[in-house]
Amino acid sequence: MAIYTTLFTATDPEITEFFPEWRHPLPAPRQETRKNPFTTKEVTVTIWDPGPPTSASEIASVYDVRGRSILPPAMPPDGEFKDYQISLERNCPPLLRTLPHIAMKGISHSELQSLGTLLVGDAVPPARFVDCREDEGCIGAIQAQAIPLLANGSEQELRDYSKKWQARLEKHGGEDLHWVLSRVKALAQDAISRQANLFSHTLA
Repeated sequence: MAIYTTLFTATDPEITEFFPEWRHPLPAPRQETRKNPFTTKEVTVTIWDPGPPTSASEIASVYDVRGRSILPPAMPPDGEFKDYQISLERNCPPLLRTLPHIAMKGISHSELQSLGTLLVGDAVPPARFVDCREDEGCIGAIQAQAIPLLANGSEQELRDYSKKWQARLEKHGGEDLHWVLSRVKALAQDAISRQANLFSHTLA
């Protein structure tokens, strides 16, 4: 199954406008015991989210631009798969296209947070917790401390990050994570300039 993702930046006021019950991470994580749905065994997981929203009634639809202007992607489509990138851009959720963004495949919040863990360690939580409408995918944020490292990364550092990230994700061949990181860097630079956070929205 293809995983379609949109990386985007948003300030806290923007997130409040669209997803008003977003949450800061807990000051310290809590442990929960959950049942693995595949093995049925109980496992202990680390939870940073203080809890789900009490109501989804005011969450904006990611398909409604809310009177906002569509922006071009933070980096233009290019290279061998330019036409495919254009197709991804045209089909990504319109609301997210009103924010600095790049549409791509396969970089969900899980992959984004894995990159953050690579850069700042396992003990740092995602910057924000945000909920979409139930049938409109999911959103996750990278760790805030990783953003300046990505924004200021040299070309060589990005190549090093790419190799380590690829190994962490256990991807071998066919995945140009350096190409992805060049786009993540552009969004990280925007996040720094706007005091925003960096998110991934996922549609399966």
